[in-house]
Amino acid sequence: MRGLFFALCCASAVSRSFIARADQVEGCPAILYPPPGHIYEQDDPPHVSVATGGCPSSPVGGVLTLFINGEATMEWEVTEEDFSDSSPLTSIRTGQNDFLLHLRTPQAEDWTSPPLSASVSAAFVASSFATLILSYPPPEGEEEEGGGVRWPFVLNGHPFLPRHAELALTRPSLQVLWPTPGYLFKRLQYGPSSFQPFIRVQASPPIAALWLGLNDQPLAYYGMAYFVNLGGITDGAYVARVALGSPDGRHVLTAVTEVEFSVDSHQEYEEDGAGPEPSKGIVPDRTVCAAAERPQAREEAEAAREGGEG
Repeated sequence: MRGLFFALCCASAVSRSFIARADQVEGCPAILYPPPGHIYEQDDPPHVSVATGGCPSSPVGGVLTLFINGEATMEWEVTEEDFSDSSPLTSIRTGQNDFLLHLRTPQAEDWTSPPLSASVSAAFVASSFATLILSYPPPEGEEEEGGGVRWPFVLNGHPFLPRHAELALTRPSLQVLWPTPGYLFKRLQYGPSSFQPFIRVQASPPIAALWLGLNDQPLAYYGMAYFVNLGGITDGAYVARVALGSPDGRHVLTAVTEVEFSVDSHQEYEEDGAGPEPSKGIVPDRTVCAAAERPQAREEAEAAREGGEG
């Protein structure tokens, strides 16, 4: 693990200006795996394989650097003409990832591989990537940012720590209990104040946190909620997008589940599922829900709940 940390710390030495004026030569250098357009799925190998071969001049003694999404993640000294090796995936994101391999020869020549894109699925994160992370002993003080040594495994811009990997390997699952697909929320007979569209989910394991977005809104962290009132939304058609993630609000760990529903406050309906009695699992209003999008979400949500109880 120490070698991996060292390589990552030193990999940023390659100047972006060198890369900008580097030439492309077929096979020198080359990314062997993943192939272009690959999707990292469940149990796929969690690495990148690289090689040199057919270079215009000898690469021996040169420096080979792997970039993922513009960030230098691994560096090698080339020790033979047909050099090959692999690197664990470290700093990645769900969805599309861009890979580039750069070679600087002892003759100060710069060569790059053709740009390559591959995608990372939620199933890959919850299998191979999580297993990879647990195969490395965490450095002392990893609970926050890796202590005095930078923790190299990053997902969507946030450190992906062993506790996140352990939760991911439980394969969290999410079921939307209400609304059912295509459901129309109507006004209750008791008046506008009783009109309250809501979403109710069932999560397994129950320690996983809820993320929710409506239509094109980005997913927002809702904490340990299983029932979310959507008071304040206007009439119209909606697509609710929900997923489960880590309790600390850093990572979404499942694929997004979508359910379509509509709201019409002018139609009246006597029985419209009212949901359970309020409890600590219910996010009571959009003020608290909206606060969840900010870093201080949990503190504000807790303060709101305490204020409501007082």
